[in-house]
Amino acid sequence: MTTPDEPVSRREVDLALRHEEEREDAHRAAHDAEHVAHSEKHLSESRSIATALDAVNRERTIHATAHDREHENHQRQHGFGQLAIDKAEQASDKRFDAVNGTRNQMNDLIGKLASKDTVEGMAADFARRWEENRKELDRRFGELHTSVVNIEKGDVKGEGKELGRNAMVAIIVTALTIVGGIVSLIVVVSNLATG
Repeated sequence: MTTPDEPVSRREVDLALRHEEEREDAHRAAHDAEHVAHSEKHLSESRSIATALDAVNRERTIHATAHDREHENHQRQHGFGQLAIDKAEQASDKRFDAVNGTRNQMNDLIGKLASKDTVEGMAADFARRWEENRKELDRRFGELHTSVVNIEKGDVKGEGKELGRNAMVAIIVTALTIVGGIVSLIVVVSNLATG
């Protein structure tokens, strides 16, 4: 080393410059490494955020799809329930129309062929049968209503089949009861007319 008064040699200047360049190179390399690490960290954070947002979007899509399907199923169940109610009401109306038509025909027939006492007896019998049929229809309609309520709450296909079977059984039993009443009345009237 030289003192402040001594001249600096070319070698010392070169050495000092080389030392300064090495320090700058080391500082630049450290700075570049730190910049690369910062960029990688930033890229990693961006990827993490993108992955999280993608997961949120997928979850939102799955939830919306599930919600839409649930809504469609709910609407379909209501549609089936309403269809079953409409069919039950139509079947019930047809049965009552048939019963009323039969009653009117029987009243005409009784008025033409039988005496007052016979008519009153037959009318009482018919009223009794009518009441029995009405109670049976009320009971069947109650079962039908219960089935419709169950359809709205549960399995549409299973309950729909059961509802259809119950409606058919109610129609068959009612028809057989009415036919039986008509046949017995015809036999009585026929016996009175010939007797």
